[in-house]
Amino acid sequence: MTENDMPQDDIDVNKRSARLDALSEHLAQSLEPQKRILSVPKRLALWFAVSFVYIAAIVLVGIPLRHDVFHYLLNTSLSFDVLISFVMGCGSAYAALRLMVPVSAQELKRVVALPLVMLTVFLMWTAYRTVIDTLDSGFLEILNHYPCFDWGIIFVVIPLAGLAYLAKRGASTHPYWLHFMALISMFSFGWICLRLTCQQDHASHAFIYHFLPFVMIGLVSGLFTRQLFKSI
Repeated sequence: MTENDMPQDDIDVNKRSARLDALSEHLAQSLEPQKRILSVPKRLALWFAVSFVYIAAIVLVGIPLRHDVFHYLLNTSLSFDVLISFVMGCGSAYAALRLMVPVSAQELKRVVALPLVMLTVFLMWTAYRTVIDTLDSGFLEILNHYPCFDWGIIFVVIPLAGLAYLAKRGASTHPYWLHFMALISMFSFGWICLRLTCQQDHASHAFIYHFLPFVMIGLVSGLFTRQLFKSI
């Protein structure tokens, strides 16, 4: 039986079947083997190692630690700043790396719980310090210019790029939470670096030059979440 002798419905079915066969063959030929993604602890250890080496190199060759940094860590509130930020940074880095692959809604709540709690503690502590310092000496300190914003960008650019690269290896079901956790991690370690290198302790200075720039980066980069982090 020729095609002219076949009913129109059968002809349409055959054409659709042929197109599906061609599409299936094309998809099968375009597939490439992918390397298995490392576990979260291994990715976290790799990211920490690269970030530590990079930050240490910056401190050694470009932005030295503040004078008597160990004295300040032992005798001032700087130690509490660093402790809060370190726990927040580690927790949010783990959360970001975990969210690079699909997770359930219940697991999402567990993963982001610690970073959100520590972020709340950090904001309350920073607000308290800002109010107390402002009542004591006013806002005059913020008029003094320090290159802290530039330093902050230098400190976090490679760690943030590393997180973005690792995120491209996965496919997140919660890309905006992933982005938020990555930003918290970036801010936490950038804050630590600035607190250990900047000579200025006034809370209003830290709020203006150490905190707000990272908030602005987060707001702008949030517009490109889908481009930065692969999602499904």
